Amino acid sequence: MAAPAVQMSPFSHPKTNTNTNTPVSLIPKCTSLRELKQIQAFSIKTHLQYDISVLTKLINFCTLNPTGTSMDYAHHLFDQIPHPDIVVFNTMARGYARSHTPFRAISLFAHILSSDLFPDDYTFPSLLKACASSKALEEGRQLHCFAIKCGLHLNIYVCPTLINMYTECNDVDAARRVFDKIPYPCVVVHNAMIKGYARSSRPNEALALFRELQASNLKPTDVTMLSALSSCALLGALDLGKWIHEYVKKNRFDRYVKVNTALIDMYAKCGSLEDAVSVFEDMSVKDTQAWSAMIVAYATHGNGSKALSMFEEMKRARIRPDEITFLGLLYACSHAGFVEEGCKYFYSMSETYGIVPGIKHYGCMVDLLGRSGRLGEAYKFIDELPIKPTPIFWRTLLSACGSHGDVDMGCGCLSEYLS
Repeated sequence: MAAPAVQMSPFSHPKTNTNTNTPVSLIPKCTSLRELKQIQAFSIKTHLQYDISVLTKLINFCTLNPTGTSMDYAHHLFDQIPHPDIVVFNTMARGYARSHTPFRAISLFAHILSSDLFPDDYTFPSLLKACASSKALEEGRQLHCFAIKCGLHLNIYVCPTLINMYTECNDVDAARRVFDKIPYPCVVVHNAMIKGYARSSRPNEALALFRELQASNLKPTDVTMLSALSSCALLGALDLGKWIHEYVKKNRFDRYVKVNTALIDMYAKCGSLEDAVSVFEDMSVKDTQAWSAMIVAYATHGNGSKALSMFEEMKRARIRPDEITFLGLLYACSHAGFVEEGCKYFYSMSETYGIVPGIKHYGCMVDLLGRSGRLGEAYKFIDELPIKPTPIFWRTLLSACGSHGDVDMGCGCLSEYLS
């Protein structure tokens, strides 16, 4: 008599299939969500649609480069697991934290809390990052309390994200309290706090902590240099900036494109255009940010023609411009009186490069038209904006009306400004 068949739960862990055509073996070869869905269909055909290892890998693929569509699909897969473990949840939280809907990680966590799952040191960093992106300070505080309850608030992975969350949510003093409670803060924690001070426009405190880091046995990193240079730029501290530049060269941080870009920005804001040009010319690799920093440097130093010629060089080098590039170009055109060129650059943003103008680009256009005396065009430009104009637009045009002696237009702008 034949032995009875063994009934297995759909979520049991079958023996590993050595067949190279299993769904799990196909996932690494996947190049799109469409292909991933085909693999899931194959898993259903091969009766592996409930296999946790298959579902986990499918979810992981969706969260690597998260989009709204891929995260919706990942959530659909996640919902098929009746008892997800903390690893699968961490994957989902990491995906949401890096997506355009980061707060969904918090909502999912609230649901997870009703189960028997216990957070680990990979759970809180993603959730805190989600709070930082969402500016969700209250939820971040609750997570901080929960991390204390779990005994993970001093964890090497949790501490930097706690500090970052508080600084992103504009509570840098709370971030400092977290920092001060760490018995032996590592360089990553120092970097988070220094960056937080720099981002919060508190450069003196950032540089003081930078000096403390140097006095310790810890070695600064390229991230440290970025924050220190940013602080020098905010203060206009040229001498200190030059000293940091020497430190950068001595410790070979100048091999990082971002550090060189920060040096260009620092020198430009500290009034030394010559040093900014020197750094740029010495760079072996120049990316979009480096070219943009140089264009902005020329623009802020009143050399509009050079800023525009730099953009032409940038195009010849086949480097794609970004929002900052055009901000520099529009600023240069505004202060040099290049009205036609400024209009051409503004409309090429969306038409040629697919870049949606931001509020600063619109502001530059109002300033450009106003400075040149084309007040009617500036008024019409504001009136036809796809966004609600801010008071600063009317204030900019009002100032231009005063410069050009147009009382009637000025009264109209004042009325709009006060309304």
